[in-house]
Amino acid sequence: MPAVMEAIDRMSPAERVETMEYLWAAMSATAEPEPPAWHGDVLPERRRRAAAGEEKFVPLEESMRQLREEIACLDFSAAKGRFTDFQPSEFKLVGDPT
Repeated sequence: MPAVMEAIDRMSPAERVETMEYLWAAMSATAEPEPPAWHGDVLPERRRRAAAGEEKFVPLEESMRQLREEIACLDFSAAKGRFTDFQPSEFKLVGDPT
């Protein structure tokens, strides 16, 4: 496993979100990356569903706010650094998320 991935495995959830935000900003500041091939299969259906009012979209900023609220009240101590196979059912609430 590359060292950078090992470092990510040792990060707290908040550190991972911060790292993800940094990577997103860094990627956004450079040339537009080539989208994966599967986007060509998925996007037309999503556009159709959006036009039909069948999809609900959440702005990125709102999604990030919701994610921060959700992870702020989770206890990851049971993970013991093994985030690759850590199951959501193992999370424990440690506070009121509101």
